[in-house]
Amino acid sequence: MVSNGVGFQNGTIILDESKNVYYSGQPIFGKVNFELNTSLSFLYLNVVYKGEANVLWTEEEQEIYNGVKKKKMVKYVGHEEYFNFSQCILGGNGVTFLPAGNHSLPFQYQIPFNAPSSFKEEKGEVTYNVTAYLLHQDGVTKEEIVKQFQVIAPLDLNTEEIKRPIEMEFEEVYSCNCACAQRALHVSVSAPHAGASPGECVSLTVRAHNRANVEVSQIVFQLAKKMRYLSQQPMSTVIPPEEIIMSMVKGPILSKTNREYTFDLVLPNFIALNLDNCGIIDVGYFLKVTMKVSGCNDDIYDETQFCMGLVPIGSNEDVKLTHPLADCLPNAPIPNPNNPTYASQPYTEAFANPPNFQNIQFCPPGPIPNYPYPVVANVVDGNMFGSKNSLPGVFETNAQPRADQNSTSMPIPAFPPLPEGQAIPYMLPQSPPPPYSMQPFSPEPSAPPSY
Repeated sequence: MVSNGVGFQNGTIILDESKNVYYSGQPIFGKVNFELNTSLSFLYLNVVYKGEANVLWTEEEQEIYNGVKKKKMVKYVGHEEYFNFSQCILGGNGVTFLPAGNHSLPFQYQIPFNAPSSFKEEKGEVTYNVTAYLLHQDGVTKEEIVKQFQVIAPLDLNTEEIKRPIEMEFEEVYSCNCACAQRALHVSVSAPHAGASPGECVSLTVRAHNRANVEVSQIVFQLAKKMRYLSQQPMSTVIPPEEIIMSMVKGPILSKTNREYTFDLVLPNFIALNLDNCGIIDVGYFLKVTMKVSGCNDDIYDETQFCMGLVPIGSNEDVKLTHPLADCLPNAPIPNPNNPTYASQPYTEAFANPPNFQNIQFCPPGPIPNYPYPVVANVVDGNMFGSKNSLPGVFETNAQPRADQNSTSMPIPAFPPLPEGQAIPYMLPQSPPPPYSMQPFSPEPSAPPSY
């Protein structure tokens, strides 16, 4: 028995994954362990599974009232929820009695396949937690135990779009003065695929035809991570400075020469983020190429989106066998979305004999009642800013409130069937949640909403 002290609130939640890291779609097996020094009468013990994204930042803005300038701080807020499901594991039918001693109550839940990766930065985060609530007999006193866990959304790079090669073309015309003929510098940089996994070697080919009187002193290759946050009240976006993950320098390319060479770009070891199913936080990876030209000439620059995923191209095996940070990944294999109830038994010794749960709960993502603004942003992919980790991956910010406020932008998984004769152990919604108030959104900054 693992316990931090006497009493329910001093108990612990133990998860089957020792690192508390799970894949999207993976079942969670856990236990609520606590110790009572006296008997306890209570109404119910619930376990709540919750996954959500939040963005928050403030900006100082200036307004003019009757010719007088005033400064104010505007709060920008965004919220999105992926699941929020309550499961009663003990009680629920009047007053329930627990004797003194050690108690260990198991629970089980399956994370939705469309849950995005865990994320935490200054202006936004994607978080997941399991909370055990104990409501005492008086109906007022409530105790809780909270356990946070992380989710890795595995991006499979074995798609036709990502497996296509990419090529970047650079061409400039130079002359030493007005009397000299203009001569061209043409350089192409190509890669066999538009994505890779961390730790892999990406083969880059450079073909240069330099007829000009200038030379390329350096070619700088960089892998950059870009982020973007979208608020919903008031509607706005903010883009923090990009983060350079790795950099490599090659060259030179002398004037009046032709050259072709191939080299390996070794990607760093990290867990690639996949926030494709998050509508208020956008993360993408880019391959940036900068050529520094001699003399007073400006640098030549271009970039292209480069997908970073967990499952390498051409790999059908367990990624733990190839990933450089396998110790940071879940112990379980990556779930198969085509077989949503693939796991019915946990795989660690501590959970070798769980109770026989007949169904694994799915909690469909969707709108939350009583919020003054939509919780799922109506984000549209375009072709000008590829900051999402999928192709073409563009993030447009002119989002409008959805016409159907009871719909969701994310797929809703089906509930698994119950065995014949078994009652449903949870309450199904009897009616759709009330629609949001359709207050118009203004593109201009306004005072922060009241809470």
